[in-house]
Amino acid sequence: MILMKKRKNLLLSLLLIFFSFLALGQKSNANAKATLQVAKIDKVVNEVVEAVDSTITYDLWGYSAKVSPISEFFDYEGNYNTIYESENKINLVKYSKDFKSIRTYSTEKPYPLFGGAISDSQGNYYIVYGQNNETDHGHYVVLSVVKYDSDFKYVSEVQYTGAETGPYPGLEWGTKLPFDAGNCDIALNGNILVCTYAREMYNGHQSNHVIFVDIDTMTKVNHAGSYTSHSFDQRVLVTESGNYLFVDHGDAFDRGFKISSVLKGSTNIWDTLGYVSFHFREGADRAYGYNETYAQLAGMAEIETGYVLAGASEKTLSLEPAPTSRNYCGYSEARNLFIQILDKNFMYLSGEDAHVLKTEVRKATGTRPASAKTNLYLEGNEINYGVLWLTDYSHEYCVVNPKLVTTEDDRIVLLWEKFKYGDDYEWESYIDSYYMILSKDGEVIQDETSLRGTRLTEHEAPVYRDNKVYFSTLDGYNDTLVLNILYLGETITLTEIKSFQHNKIENQNYTGYYIEPEVTIKLNNKTLKQGIDYELEYSDNLYPGKASITVRGIGAYYGEKDIYFYIKPDKPEIYSLTSNKKGSFTFYAGNDTYDDIQIVYSTDSKFKSKKTINKNEGTVSKLASNKTYYVKARAYITVDGKKIYSSYSKTYKIKVR
Repeated sequence: MILMKKRKNLLLSLLLIFFSFLALGQKSNANAKATLQVAKIDKVVNEVVEAVDSTITYDLWGYSAKVSPISEFFDYEGNYNTIYESENKINLVKYSKDFKSIRTYSTEKPYPLFGGAISDSQGNYYIVYGQNNETDHGHYVVLSVVKYDSDFKYVSEVQYTGAETGPYPGLEWGTKLPFDAGNCDIALNGNILVCTYAREMYNGHQSNHVIFVDIDTMTKVNHAGSYTSHSFDQRVLVTESGNYLFVDHGDAFDRGFKISSVLKGSTNIWDTLGYVSFHFREGADRAYGYNETYAQLAGMAEIETGYVLAGASEKTLSLEPAPTSRNYCGYSEARNLFIQILDKNFMYLSGEDAHVLKTEVRKATGTRPASAKTNLYLEGNEINYGVLWLTDYSHEYCVVNPKLVTTEDDRIVLLWEKFKYGDDYEWESYIDSYYMILSKDGEVIQDETSLRGTRLTEHEAPVYRDNKVYFSTLDGYNDTLVLNILYLGETITLTEIKSFQHNKIENQNYTGYYIEPEVTIKLNNKTLKQGIDYELEYSDNLYPGKASITVRGIGAYYGEKDIYFYIKPDKPEIYSLTSNKKGSFTFYAGNDTYDDIQIVYSTDSKFKSKKTINKNEGTVSKLASNKTYYVKARAYITVDGKKIYSSYSKTYKIKVR
């Protein structure tokens, strides 16, 4: 049984080693070359229960967005709220105004799929839920908007069946699988809640769909929305005039960021006006390769000069299909960050007149092939106006997870993550996160500034208030929720961490699993916080011997230093203990890994007076006859010139002849 247990532990260890190698390419190397001036960020860390998902992305190649497991906003009292889902519950974390305390609430999920959450000016919460319909019956509920009071207690809900969620007559246009291959975005326009979401329809195709709910009466509202097939990411903007703008990430009809304008009160979807502001290059030359668009949507916002659209994309609008090899995965050039500012009357203007920024025209290039493995959707005459590129990454790097927020004085704030492309022998890797600030006219008023390895929230927009940007990251592995508060325009000077002090780390018992003892780090009598001020990387911490902990500064700290500790051998067993000759006993001891054994024996069961012998088998002579001896053993290894001992085995006894 002992040997079988060790084999299981070894197999688990080998699997852990394998996955550790996979993760190496995903670790941030933002600390490799420290910048002394970085963004000022405060962090509030809270332990949470049953966080089943993470908001951190390493997915460069996913062609579609997905619903974030987290929604966040300021409530009517000015408290910051974060709502996140766990396996069976929806959880609310309400911060105090000084962020020094929190209140938490939980409620059972009425439906399995979480779409997003929002609150109104009365303190009520609204959550959009969904559930898949695996049948073809249109009466099945697939979507629900649930209202909760300020104490997170259920009030009422509005249910939608599949037959009620189509923009056109006929069940085939209804929702069968909500939140499929896309996002879910919610906004309030007075007493009207509007939600645009991705879904698979009964006809098997994917698109967006829009619903409207009167939150005072909790009834459905007949209002025109928008329709894009396919739609891999969605946003809704309530304009200052009370109208609606919808943004969809389309791969076919249309292939680009499509903006749809809906007037308040409109009930006919045929009155919805659509405009593709930014087109995507052709997809990978393989079956369904057109799903690949090599772009991500940051968002859309209204400022004094117009409507800001932001995203990341390849600069070249190529008519030729992209390569399909593993190391490119369809990639042909770096993805870079851009914005456009559309005139508020863009739907009634054309060409360059629809755009505020006057930049070099982006035209389709290359030659449209006569045939390809993938469907082709560009006509070859596509032209994009007013595209302002804000990064100039080479083929080696790309912009991922872009975000857009605007301020009360019409500044444009962009956040993004920088990744390095991998190849056949290397995984894609996260480099760092950055933000920059532009004026309402698109002029850069703050160059890109490092966030010092602070990860952004995938598929959830940051929140702005009082010259700060707020965004939370959820770590399901460590069950932590980290609220990041970015101070716009403010920087800090990094402090080197190498001169830190740490707690004493005792020798650790071998377990067959990776050993990660707790570490307390102090610098200048200040206790630093893991995950905020530093991160730990454990090495050689599986088998007995010398293990290391690399303490690496993050946030306001830089530099790194190693701490060492020792893993003791597994305690041995005495397999054989006999006395066949007068005045002696013979022994054999050991374990599955180490043969360096020390035998301890005594006539005293408490070993106050004892003798030792350093070998794992042999005979001890010149003992008192007819006397009971107590015997135990421990293994040892020699590291750095000193012996590291295991715990003692159990005590055996033998009566010497």
